[in-house]
Amino acid sequence: MTILGICDGHDAGAALLDHAGVLQFAVSEERLTRRKHQCGFPRRSIEAALRFAAARGWTVEHAALAEQAGRLPFRLLDRRYRTGRGGRGPLSWAARAAGAYSNAIARHDLLATVEGTASVALVRRRLSAVGVNVPLIVIDHHLAHAWSAAVGVDERWADALVVTLDAFGDGLAGTVSRRRGRNLDRLTALPAPAGPALLFGALAQHLGYAEGDEGKVVARAAAGDPERLVPVARAAFAGPGLSPAAFIRAVRHEPPEDIAAALQHAAEGWVADIVGEAHAAHGGTALALAGGLFANVAINRAVAAAVPGVPVFVTPAMGDAGLCAGAAAAAAALLGIEPQPTPDACLGPATEDVAAQAAPDVGPIRRALEDGGVVARCVGRMEFGPRALGARSLLFLPDDPARGAALNAALGRDPVMPFGPILPVEAAPTYLEGWDETAAPMTAFMTVALPATDALRRAAPAAVHADGTARAQVLREVDDPALHRFLLSLDEPVLVNTSLNLHGEPIVATLEEAARTAAAAGCAALWSDVPV
Repeated sequence: MTILGICDGHDAGAALLDHAGVLQFAVSEERLTRRKHQCGFPRRSIEAALRFAAARGWTVEHAALAEQAGRLPFRLLDRRYRTGRGGRGPLSWAARAAGAYSNAIARHDLLATVEGTASVALVRRRLSAVGVNVPLIVIDHHLAHAWSAAVGVDERWADALVVTLDAFGDGLAGTVSRRRGRNLDRLTALPAPAGPALLFGALAQHLGYAEGDEGKVVARAAAGDPERLVPVARAAFAGPGLSPAAFIRAVRHEPPEDIAAALQHAAEGWVADIVGEAHAAHGGTALALAGGLFANVAINRAVAAAVPGVPVFVTPAMGDAGLCAGAAAAAAALLGIEPQPTPDACLGPATEDVAAQAAPDVGPIRRALEDGGVVARCVGRMEFGPRALGARSLLFLPDDPARGAALNAALGRDPVMPFGPILPVEAAPTYLEGWDETAAPMTAFMTVALPATDALRRAAPAAVHADGTARAQVLREVDDPALHRFLLSLDEPVLVNTSLNLHGEPIVATLEEAARTAAAAGCAALWSDVPV
């Protein structure tokens, strides 16, 4: 019983979960269309998933669709939705109207049923057009988020407390659930709109950044003073709160770094309180987190501090991109299949449709790095989620910040965004303060920023943030034996790891795209497992 999971909203995509409950494939539509944050019916992702299934002799027997209510206008206007700019940020009238409509429909049972019936009929017709004529199960937005997080938890801590937090979906901004086997019991729910998610988007838009660039707000927060504006930020999402537009009007004349710092400080406290209180009330051997707010690596550090000694798992595709995988897992649970742990994020298409050849000679790679060059790495299957984890990465020695500045200029990237290091697990205690086994799940997928030690600040100044932290990827041998071995062979076993893409483009999918991007970035070498 192979289940196809799809999301046709923001950050659309498709996933496959096999008869044993294991997530086997997942890809975001943006990687295949080359349009960042591609939304709408994920035709190319579905076709890629079907090719993957056919190559293994699998037959799709069920489909699962993320999001129940408030989607009819988008599905009716799918062609325009797909080819438009997606969302236009929380400050636009279109985004405000869409959010109000979605949340209103979700809270009215009769309207939600009628709207949902028409909405699902459209999706069935589009699935039929690509050869998928199977029963369709529709999954609540936050249930899909919750399952996307739950399947990322190591089997040692399967009795997890699952928390989801984002802007809104199916009328909610967040949920707290408890997983026991194939049961995911919702304990509490937070009505939408609530919390800081929309405010981060509004501030990013106010500062002139593109949709999805909330990370730049977090980066600017490191240089700001939060103290004076924290009460304003807290008031914006406490009690009745402020609309995103009202919040921006209240702070528009303030220094951007101070606004960002205040919003970040208030958000960290708000999320840590929610998670800490939920764990105190309900327990759980681990925490599993999903939703757009958990793309914020400083918030994740605050969450970990709120539950000391408890492993915290943030799914690699923490935003809406992960909904397709969560929908498949949720459907499996409803069908009596217990979803299994999925610790590997490399779930997308491989570099080529042929078997990988012998490992390349890394001598030229080493020489390119030692000469101050940048190496593009495109190997194996593509990562699922927003982080490049070595399979579609740019790598360089982190000892000279000027090297990173030159790469940013070549890629057309905003220099405000800091780089992150990649290092072997053996070096983690040397380079990261407070690193232990409970931090391992978040550092595996670059989903937390931890304080850098003096050793890391000396060895890798290009990979340490202005606030003294580092968003590190800690690599185990089992995850990527060749790269792990290469890191251990270096005098200082650490490199900068950044995504293999030009500014404004998604991370590359194919080897051909990798070669073009490497050339545009002036890379000294391309590390691949198949001939270029």
